Amino acid sequence: TIFGFLPIHTEAISNIKSRDEILMVIFILLGWLVFLKWTEKNGLSSKYLYLSSIFVFLALLSKEMAIIAPFIFIGTAYLGDKIKFKNAFFGLLSFCPTILAYLLIRVRVLDTYAFKDNLWFISNPLSDSGLWTRICTSGKIFFIYISKTIIPYNLSASYHFDQVPIVNNLFASG
Repeated sequence: TIFGFLPIHTEAISNIKSRDEILMVIFILLGWLVFLKWTEKNGLSSKYLYLSSIFVFLALLSKEMAIIAPFIFIGTAYLGDKIKFKNAFFGLLSFCPTILAYLLIRVRVLDTYAFKDNLWFISNPLSDSGLWTRICTSGKIFFIYISKTIIPYNLSASYHFDQVPIVNNLFASG
């Protein structure tokens, strides 16, 4: 239990890093509520469905994981006998422009990185380093962790990429 209260764990306290997930959930829940209105009308009023797709689009702009929301909406409504197959198909088709618009924006902004996982250098800057560099860098991270635990001064909200420089020489780590 002491591990959770150590001052080095400011990331758990400064929850601004999770705003994308919070926004995604808010927009998905709003989209779900509007979608439920559409199922109550038995698919007769498509304005609820289009409004739901706008909320899904906003959720997609928050975090791309929201792309599964329309499938969950339609799947649960269909399996729960709230809508017929014809309405389920129409519902999926009405979410297609939203998903397509998001994908086009993603391609326009990220270009060649839109659908590739070639951002390895951001998540692991040590992937091309030798064994000695990895050992020295992990030693520095361990030293930072212990020192910030004992003297909680100049804490950071994140100790991710580019926060701790790579150490090549144990005696000249700066």
